[in-house]
Amino acid sequence: MLNHINILGINYKIKYLNDLIERENLYGEIDYHKQTIRIDESMRRDRKVRTLIHEILHGIMESLGYNDINCDEEKIQNISNALYLLLENNPKLLSLFSLR
Repeated sequence: MLNHINILGINYKIKYLNDLIERENLYGEIDYHKQTIRIDESMRRDRKVRTLIHEILHGIMESLGYNDINCDEEKIQNISNALYLLLENNPKLLSLFSLR
C-alpha cells in the first residue's frame, strides 16, 4: 500500500494501524498539523482504499479552504465513494496519467 502522498504540495505520511477502529472508533483520520493520515490495517483492501480516498479529500478541501465541505462528512463520503467507483469501474483511466 501507499506510504506517502502529496496533497496540493503538502507531503503526508500514511500510517496503517491495527487497532484504530477498536481504540478510537475510526476507519481513518487525517492530521493536518502532523501531516499524517492514519488508516486501520484490519479492513479489507477495498475498504482501506475507500478510506484513504476519503481522507485525501479532507486534505484537498482543507488546502483549498473549503471548510463548509470539509466539515460535512456526508458530502466527503459521497464524493469519495463516487471517485472510488469511477476508478474501480474504469481501470484504464489511471493509465492516462502515465502518459508523458
